Amino acid sequence: MPALRTVYDWVDNFPDFAANITRARAVQGHNIVEKLKEIEKKLEQQRLPSDVARVLINSKQWRASKANPKAYGDKMTVAGDSENPVMLLATRLDEAIARKRQDKLLDVTPKERDFSDLC
Repeated sequence: MPALRTVYDWVDNFPDFAANITRARAVQGHNIVEKLKEIEKKLEQQRLPSDVARVLINSKQWRASKANPKAYGDKMTVAGDSENPVMLLATRLDEAIARKRQDKLLDVTPKERDFSDLC
């Protein structure tokens, strides 16, 4: 097996290898979830103490979330995300508020006057 540094170098230098690693990690996450089902079954059959099952389940849930965060990680919504256009809505609200304020503002800019007739 190659050294870990070598694998990281391959990931950096070979896009196909990096894509394979990504797919392998996704599959690894799914496999971990399958093992969770086995632990649940043993727990239901009372072949595993509940405190041990809790530790194993927590550990495997964490591992699955790191191996395949898209499927098993904590869900986060980021402003500006194309699937959740929170930023677009906020921009539209800001524009609407600005229009309302503009309607209520009075223009107090002094107008140019011709004082030539006073001289």
